[in-house]
Amino acid sequence: MKKFLIAILFICFLLPSNFCTAESDTFNREIPYRVFFRGFTAFSQEDQTAYQALSEISGYHWIINNQEAFNNFQANYCSGIPGYEPYDFSKDIILATVLFGAKPTYCTASDILRVCTQDNYIYPEFSNDPADYIYAINNSGIGHFFVTLLIITRSDLPANLENPVYPGFLDQLEAEVSDTERLEALANTFANAYFAGKADVIAGMLTEPYPYPRDLFYAGQTSSFRLKGLERVADEEEIGSRRTIEAEFVNPQTQDSFLYLCMEFIKESDNPDGWKVQFFGIDA
Repeated sequence: MKKFLIAILFICFLLPSNFCTAESDTFNREIPYRVFFRGFTAFSQEDQTAYQALSEISGYHWIINNQEAFNNFQANYCSGIPGYEPYDFSKDIILATVLFGAKPTYCTASDILRVCTQDNYIYPEFSNDPADYIYAINNSGIGHFFVTLLIITRSDLPANLENPVYPGFLDQLEAEVSDTERLEALANTFANAYFAGKADVIAGMLTEPYPYPRDLFYAGQTSSFRLKGLERVADEEEIGSRRTIEAEFVNPQTQDSFLYLCMEFIKESDNPDGWKVQFFGIDA
């Protein structure tokens, strides 16, 4: 029987300052890093293709491990950036984070405190002190997202790194997509829309009719999350299959525990938009 859920879920800086060093078996060490680039990139808020691309890449911490992939990333997300710090992909990788603003009127960036490991996943921890925030104001139809590129020596990485590797070829977007990949992209899009308070995007992803409340209680409070449950999804699911994906995020009220945006998907057809959300809500 389904557990009772409270039907509710850029600013990605709500991790507490002691998150890496807390007593835990998973948050176990810091990783040395060098900053390659940090800056805002502008985009048209009317460009739905750009919005979709940003939604899919935001919320992850991508590994860029070759020059071709890096050239592709630069062309799509930070064209023309200066490169003051040398790097060598035979010895280093680049950890890329795209922060997509949760507020429609501005996007926020913050200082980097450290780079942490969680099991075999690495990510930058950002300051949650308002004194460290930098704002980019969205107006005249122009929005912003914030790009952070960090250089990390390969020898400092976990042995079995689990971060997604940035896809360096545009034609990969047109390749045949498995149900696992499709649900990963849809769950990222849905979670980002939830955190950004974009009720219109969420409405387009729900089953019809949708009989449950559509409250977005955590909109604007966080957008740093990690998807869980994708390992339960087969590459090819049957029509009618139901799968639950969770977006794990730090509780913005307590800062010392996790909450989960639960998204229950059902496969209605084999079409690209065949997966729909039949229920969403927050679970502790």
